[in-house]
Amino acid sequence: MSEPAKNPFDPFFEEIRRIVKEEIQAVKGELNGHSSSSLLSVERAAELFDVPKSWIADAARSGELASVKMGHYRRFRREDLEDYIEKHRNEKRV
Repeated sequence: MSEPAKNPFDPFFEEIRRIVKEEIQAVKGELNGHSSSSLLSVERAAELFDVPKSWIADAARSGELASVKMGHYRRFRREDLEDYIEKHRNEKRV
């Protein structure tokens, strides 16, 4: 019996799988608090929590969401964002 023909794209697919696994591990690390930066930008906070940047910025300006003002920049601690989520987890809509 002969061996099945090898797909010439197998090395390419293996490299794609390796890269995807690395990216997934990096995101998991960030979500578990192993990010390289302790403060998050509006953009990064919105991306991590899947909400519009405008919502993050408005909530910070109004004081609803804790933030650190650094010049004209707003930065967020991951813990503050997680606390906000926990506080509003069981909130009922009227």
